[in-house]
Amino acid sequence: MTINIRIDNDNLTINEPAAIVSGSKNYYRLQAVFTSDWDGLSRYVVFPTQECSVAMTEDDSVLVPEAIIAESGVLTFGLIGMDGEGNLRITTNYVRLRILSGAREIHALPPSPADDATWESYIGKIAQGWLDLINEASGDFAKGPASSADNHVATFSGTTGKLLKDGGVLISALAKLSSPTFTGSPKAPTASEDTNSTQLATTAFVETATHMDEKSEVMLEPLGGLPAGTDISGADVKDLLKSLLIKYLPPTVTLTATQNGGGVYELGVEVRPTFTVSAVKKSQPITSLELRVGGSAVASSLKVQAQGGVQTGVTLTQPLKSSASVTARVGDGQSFSDSAAIGYTFVDPFYYGAVSSAPTDSTGVRALTKLVQTKGAKTLSYSVSAEKGRLCFAYPSSYGALKSIKDQNGFDNTADFDRSVVTVTNAASSEVSYYVYTYKNTVTPGVLGMTFSF
Repeated sequence: MTINIRIDNDNLTINEPAAIVSGSKNYYRLQAVFTSDWDGLSRYVVFPTQECSVAMTEDDSVLVPEAIIAESGVLTFGLIGMDGEGNLRITTNYVRLRILSGAREIHALPPSPADDATWESYIGKIAQGWLDLINEASGDFAKGPASSADNHVATFSGTTGKLLKDGGVLISALAKLSSPTFTGSPKAPTASEDTNSTQLATTAFVETATHMDEKSEVMLEPLGGLPAGTDISGADVKDLLKSLLIKYLPPTVTLTATQNGGGVYELGVEVRPTFTVSAVKKSQPITSLELRVGGSAVASSLKVQAQGGVQTGVTLTQPLKSSASVTARVGDGQSFSDSAAIGYTFVDPFYYGAVSSAPTDSTGVRALTKLVQTKGAKTLSYSVSAEKGRLCFAYPSSYGALKSIKDQNGFDNTADFDRSVVTVTNAASSEVSYYVYTYKNTVTPGVLGMTFSF
């Protein structure tokens, strides 16, 4: 039976049926229809209750494992898509399908009615059995009138297993379940040292808890306290006792970029990030809250909230134009706490591409493909044509000369490149000296990979 499902981007829905039946084997098949987002991805069905996943066949279907629908309940599943390198690319929501109880037990036909002779024989055997039981047990009952067992606990004979009339124990002598009162020396299991529950504590447990090993050292964390030299003249008694007895905790703050987060940007581009700031009040009300760029406070849309809270959509009054770290700082009049920093780096870009001849001016260099990254080895792919058969790579000369240029097969081609110097006008309208490496000869049209190392 086919269970039709549809996956629109990352949304999974069931078209039909509304329920399936437990106990079937290799019967139910999930048949999927995907949107183009899933093209080129390996597709797997995930069954969370069994902690397993099953790869889909080329026709986008998969048999439901029999172990998953062995019992009635709910069938839960979702889908994931993996790229060729085994990286998770898409995951859907989970959907649920009811599993009804299946007719797996074989039931026998009802027996035929018994005739009169059978019933008479059956009843006679039951009556005789009761008589034999009474005769055998009569000698084992306790002697005396019925009153001798009033409010006593009835017991069984340990030898014959037959019921005794009087166990000799008053019911009133038994401990009650609610608020019992014990006498003598009642015993109970001794809990482990780290037990912290409603379990009864024995004297052995108390002894262990109150007398620690003399060889061990107990490290006590100080609570409150006042720094040496604190002037307490005129201090309120209540505030003074609070400082002495209660440990002071500074406020905390976290900073998250929700738009234009930290990373590498082209020098000359203005970056206007948006942040979420979460301040948490601890011992004292919050008195200050600010954004800081490069360690200095800057104007922003952030507001001080004495009890703390989360503020979204926080922006800087001025955009970022140069490399810096952004942090949030919160204070309560006694101390400050800083968030983790979000770093922004501004660089002049790399340029690369296939050319007919080496570029000699800023326009020629900036016509190449731009790569906004920091200094480091670059592995690049070139599309070479008959008209543009020479490889070109350019970067700020302040990075220094290249140590090696290797092709996709690992052969060193450094000597096959000419290096020239070109002045390039960057996005900030500044003139920057660039090293331009150009392959001396034309290469066969196609796609060629090269690695440039510093």
